[in-house]
Order: sequence, then C-alpha cells, then structure tokens
Amino acid sequence: MRTYFLALGAVCCLVSCTGGGGGGGLTTTPSMTPPTDGGTDPGGSTGGGGGGGTTPAPDEYTVPAPVPQLAFDQVPSSTLYARDADAIPLGFTLNNPTGETPKCNWFMEIPPQASMPSGIAKQQFGTVNGNCDPFVHNQISQLDFRYWVYISAGSSTLEYQWDVTYVSSAVNTAVSISSATDSGTYRVYDSKLFSVVVDDRDQDGTCSWKIDGVEVSTSCVNYTISAASGTRTLSFEIADGSTGDSKSWTIKPAAKITGFTPASANIANGASQAFVATLSDANSSGATCEFRKDNVVVQSGSCTYNYTGDGAMHTITVEAVYGAEHSGTLSTAYAYGPANNPVSFDSFTPSHTGVMYFAPGETSNTFGVTYTDVDGDAQFKWYLGGVEVDCDVSSSCTYTNPLKNGIQLDNFAGSSVVVKVVLSDGQYSASKTWLAHIDRAEINENLPAGTKCNASGTEFWIYGRGFESTDTITLQNQNVVLTKLYTSDNAVKVKLPQSVSPGMQKVRIVKAYNANQTLSGNTGSTVDTAFGFVTFTNASQYCQ
Repeated sequence: MRTYFLALGAVCCLVSCTGGGGGGGLTTTPSMTPPTDGGTDPGGSTGGGGGGGTTPAPDEYTVPAPVPQLAFDQVPSSTLYARDADAIPLGFTLNNPTGETPKCNWFMEIPPQASMPSGIAKQQFGTVNGNCDPFVHNQISQLDFRYWVYISAGSSTLEYQWDVTYVSSAVNTAVSISSATDSGTYRVYDSKLFSVVVDDRDQDGTCSWKIDGVEVSTSCVNYTISAASGTRTLSFEIADGSTGDSKSWTIKPAAKITGFTPASANIANGASQAFVATLSDANSSGATCEFRKDNVVVQSGSCTYNYTGDGAMHTITVEAVYGAEHSGTLSTAYAYGPANNPVSFDSFTPSHTGVMYFAPGETSNTFGVTYTDVDGDAQFKWYLGGVEVDCDVSSSCTYTNPLKNGIQLDNFAGSSVVVKVVLSDGQYSASKTWLAHIDRAEINENLPAGTKCNASGTEFWIYGRGFESTDTITLQNQNVVLTKLYTSDNAVKVKLPQSVSPGMQKVRIVKAYNANQTLSGNTGSTVDTAFGFVTFTNASQYCQ
C-alpha cells in the first residue's frame, strides 16, 4: 500500500481552452475515460472494451478468477477550503493488487467566478500517464479550483475529483461519519471487517478505533477485529477539536458446527442411530446444539442426537445456538428407512441401442424393461421428447399413448425424439433412453386399387405417407425395381421397367438407411420397409 499526493501551483493552469465543469467525489470506472464534461481526453486516449469467448456448457461451467482491481483505501473530502498561501495536500491511499505500477493523469480547471467570469477550462498538467509522485495545492490567488486524477494499473482504473474553495479566513466544517457498517451485535468466529466513510473537508480530523475504550487503530477507513472471549465494545470516532462523530458495535464470540456425521444412514424400524455434531467454540461463546427433524426442533443442548428409525425418510439438521439467539448456519444429514437396496434394469425392449425407425401412426411397438427392485418401493416415470407420458407406474409404455398435454409421437414425424424411462425409489435410480425416428413409410391397405397391365412401361400410382425421393420401390415377388416418375410425401408414381408375370405382386418400399441403422424391434442391417399389393394381368381389357 502506498500513499500519493497531488500538488500544483495555480499559475500552471492559466492556459486558454474550452470546456465545462464536473461533479465531485469518488467513482470507479471500467476504463480510463474521464466524465463527459466538454474537456479534453486525459492522455489523448480513451479506454478499451473487453474480449469475447465461448460460453461453456452448463455442466462444464467454472467461475472465472476475479480480475484484480484498484481501490482507494482512503481519500480526503472532495470539498476543501483554502486561504491565501495555504498548502493543501490532495492525496489518496491506494490499494493496488494488480502488481503493476500505477500511472496518473492530472487535470484542473478554474470555474467561472467574480474575479474571472470566463474561468479556465479543464486541462491536463504534468506528464501524460506519469507517475503518482506527491504534489501540494498552493493557494496563491483568491480563486476557486477543481482537480481530477485518473489512475490506471493494468486493466483497472479509478478517478477522483476535489473542489478547493477560497476563503478569506479560517473556516471549520464539522467532521462526520457519512456511512458505516450497520450498528448492532455481531458474533465473530474468527475475524470481521468494520468500515466507515468520513466527511472531513478541512482535513483536520483525527480518527480512532477502540476496543473497550483502548485505542487499537487510527485508520479513517476500516478495522478488522479478531475473535476473543467475552462481550466487547468496538467503537470509532473522528474529531477535529471542536466537532466530532462516533459509532459503536457490540462484539460477542461465535461458535461453529465444523462436522456432522453420518451424512446419511439407513435405519430399520425401531433401531437407534446417533447423529453427532462437532461444535467448535474456542472463544467460549456458550453455544449449544439444536437439532431439528424435518424443520421441527427435537432436541436442544447436547451435540449428539439419538434418532429412532420409523421406516420413513427424514431430514436432520443441527445449528449452533446461544440461548434464544440462533447462528443462522445449518448443517444437514439424512435418515432413511430400513436398509435400502439399489434398483436396476435387467433388460430392455427394444434391446438394441441404435436409432429405431417408425412409420407415422404405427401402433405395434412398445417400449419396456425388466428390472430388479428388491424392496418393491420403486416408481416408473416415462418421458417422450422431455415430456412425461401417462405410463407413470408401468414397466412398459406403448409409444402412441398420448402425453399429458395431448401430444402423440406422430407430432414428431420427420424427426427424432428421445424416449426415456426412469426407475427410482427416492434414493437410488436407473434410467434408459431410446432414440426413435418417425419417418418410416406406409402404404394404404386398400390402395393401389384395380388391376394393372403387366407390360413394360405400365404406369400406376402408390398412395400412403412417409415417402421420400431416396426410397427404393420393388416388386418383391420378382425382385423388380420400379422406376419412380414422381414422389411426394403421400404418393409415388411408378412404371414397370420390364414385363412381369401376371397375378398379385407385393410392392415393397425400401428406405435408404445404412447398415448400422435398425428397425424397431430388430437389430443388424435390416432396412426399413412398407408393403402393399397390386394385381397384374396380361389381358389388355382388364388394364387401367
């Protein structure tokens, strides 16, 4: 920590420029840019912005380390008074954790006044981005002055402003405490920082921190009190010989729960389990332990609570208390019913782990599991696309069951959807997910209708849904690939590339899935299919 002072003869600022005035007091800014007041830019430059980056996923997120920031430990009042020939230090005590040498840019102005109506606008003096060596304001004329300092170290900046008012004779302004740590009683376990902000415009006040009347510090900013036994009074006062102000606090020792075991336990009906809290009370605060079960006080005094199992789960908490006064810090453990066994899945239906393909409206596939739940206390929950479905307590769920909000699996046609089942007994759980793709084609059972010619070049339509341009359409009986002339989602126009035998032929739609994609309920390289039937004849009078 270093102390810096500003000093300047008034003659150095009699330089013509334009600009206006600014306000007084302490501000903290993210960049080294002065207030917008019509004056010039300090050092001829302005501050820069921050960098970008990629936001990590929520489960990878880490809190970035804080960037060291400059801070004022102590500054004089922003409003000062000066008589002829007075030399007034305009200084500050700086807390600089950045590890870099601070740089200062100083500015001043003479505001408009009776002896100089136009005034002298804000202008810089001294070295741009120079050091912060001490200066003193020397009052050599009956003028009022205004000063600024802009401080930078690394990426951190601070600024401060003083107003120096000329007076013909000594003026004493009352010292006071502008703000401070709230009054009251504080329990201190190890240490606590107390702070004040004082108003001492004449810079003639003296500060004093006392414990039970004995001075322990003369800082005008803060004091850290350490824990000790007994009740003590911490006080702060500032006085200038004719005026003064003070503040006080009551300090008592604190205790702390530093351990609580066991963190959880399975306890049979009627069995006893001791929950033990470790109470650290080196400063003899007189604290005891208060236990609660499900937020209801069950014991006060001893730091060992003997719990009797009742077959249910309960939350056990303990807190250090001082009679009716509570510390406000809870430690938590859990008591469970009779020893609980884990739940697990034994098998799945479908059993494979690849993508499963379904036709829109298909109703023949059911998701299911076999499982182990020795205690018989587990519950099922099924989810479709992240929404819970109405299969809550069953080990199987047909995917066309409506969701609780009325949505069905068909709403996901043309895309993939996650099907998930969770088995849980409140302590243990198991889960399984499947990925279902809803775009398998289907051919209407009653179409295509009528009899077709079996000659090469015969054209006809196939109706249904889920058709794609990449589908292969065959007559399965004779392994003839039909030529596609037109494809939409619900209709395909085809023609025979060659003559075929008369009679009923099976039309097969083959999806262009690769070998590692699977049908629902099947494994391996089976491709997705849809079937229909058409009758061919070589008698032209029967052709359409």
